[in-house]
Amino acid sequence: EIVLNQKNAQTDPADASLDAIKQYYLQQNILSQALSGFSTEQTLQTYIPAITVQDLIKGGRDSITMAINNAAGATSGDNWYDFGFNNVAPIGTGPLAQGNFGPLRSGFMEVEYLEIVDVFGQRMQLLTDTHTSDGSLQVIPCMNFAPQSTDTINTGKIYLPPRILAPSRLWFRWLSADFTPDVPGIDSDFVETNTHPATSPVCGWILPNHLDNNLFFYDSTGLPIGSFGIEHNQLVYRTRPGNLNNQQDDLSIDIGTPKAPIVNPNLAQFMWYVKGQNAGFLQDWMQAILNSDTFINPANYAQNNGLAVLVGRPLALTRAVLNMETSGNVLPLSQADTDADAPYPSDINNNNYIYKNRMATSGAKLENVQFPVRLGDLANLDDGLVGYLIESGSSDTPYTTLYAPAASGSGKNNVVQPTSTTVQLTLNATTPITLTLLVDPRAGVHATTGVLPVANLQIPMDQYGQAMRSMAMTFFTHPMLQGAQGLVVPLPQESGLAWNWIFPDAEYPISLQANAANQNANWGFTPQTVLEGWLQLSEAPTSTSGTKN
Repeated sequence: EIVLNQKNAQTDPADASLDAIKQYYLQQNILSQALSGFSTEQTLQTYIPAITVQDLIKGGRDSITMAINNAAGATSGDNWYDFGFNNVAPIGTGPLAQGNFGPLRSGFMEVEYLEIVDVFGQRMQLLTDTHTSDGSLQVIPCMNFAPQSTDTINTGKIYLPPRILAPSRLWFRWLSADFTPDVPGIDSDFVETNTHPATSPVCGWILPNHLDNNLFFYDSTGLPIGSFGIEHNQLVYRTRPGNLNNQQDDLSIDIGTPKAPIVNPNLAQFMWYVKGQNAGFLQDWMQAILNSDTFINPANYAQNNGLAVLVGRPLALTRAVLNMETSGNVLPLSQADTDADAPYPSDINNNNYIYKNRMATSGAKLENVQFPVRLGDLANLDDGLVGYLIESGSSDTPYTTLYAPAASGSGKNNVVQPTSTTVQLTLNATTPITLTLLVDPRAGVHATTGVLPVANLQIPMDQYGQAMRSMAMTFFTHPMLQGAQGLVVPLPQESGLAWNWIFPDAEYPISLQANAANQNANWGFTPQTVLEGWLQLSEAPTSTSGTKN
């Protein structure tokens, strides 16, 4: 254990570098000032008057107001009304074209002139000892705004990463897993608008068993359904151990038909999707899950001590919507494009002069720009995305490909790594993208666009903790020898957990005692019976005191 004190702080290896930085700043005269409205001003790159100088109520009343008004409008093109919304002809060339609407910013910035004005109106121009090759002031950008070291042309400039200048957001929200038709207007899964959803987004659970190489499915409450595994190079479905109602391992008996599911419809839809894949799909998917274990280690792991976390890593099957929106869909006009089909000329040709009616069409064609979205982050240990599917909206083929960031191989079995163009969004799309997500619920899911802040979705622990504690783990075990005194298995004692043995044709499991096997020989061990079945580890039942028999 290292204790920070004055003694070892003085021997810190970084002390020399920190002291050099300290001495450098002590020798500098630094004035800090924020540039408020910097991005807003870039939507129109030139400063222009919004209205002419005049009295808006009574008009010109004195010679001074009229003189200022005449001087402001004396130069052609110097007034907004000379080339603004009232001018039918778009400006495609010349200096004024540089001031047209630019809703998407990216490039390099130079500081050509810098002046300080105090409260008394005194002005001071600030200069630098050296200038860049084009004469602009020398700047020292921070790491995030510095050009690449190999970019010698833009040395000394400020790099501005791509940004949407109009007020925008990335709409990344959970879809509820359950809904009730009793609420008016709710006939399907609805979008949760709060960061803490009112209903759980978990449609079901998937627990990988890398020992038996299969995937076990549970419903949203943690009750077992069945598993998919590989037998004789074929993908096979097996019902849950001890289910006497489905001895033929028919998937439709456990979850219903695709048109009439008896479990969560989204869970049933996904299980039918897996049923239609081949053995290579399951192998690639299991490998992708195993690979992702290296990249997921949430900081709150100590808070999740459920049985499922101790035995494996359960994945929650969830759904979410993804879209990019602007505030009120207010996008100014672009006057630089003279094409008849462009937004501004099209509005003029159709006599659409009311500004609020132009909002949907006059966006400088920004609505046609496709912004790539990266789901998940392998470099972030607090990101729990393991895979996702893009829903098509069709009930027959809801999705075709499972995208897994940690997938390996060629992807010929429909398990592939996503590319930069897998998920692309346009602003204010009528229909958002609906995703089916496979996530580790202990960590969040991050969506990165590069032009907007990173969005993070996380399932609150109170909406999945009980389900994870309720999951019973089963392990196919064979052969087992049962003596005349009953079945004795060397099992460890686990606090709060109980061991059971499930026969293939038994309706109820048999309770097993932990630490029952020892090195002492028993008489009367014969006759012996060879068994096969499942060892089950589940949460120990709690005794209720004060009840009457």
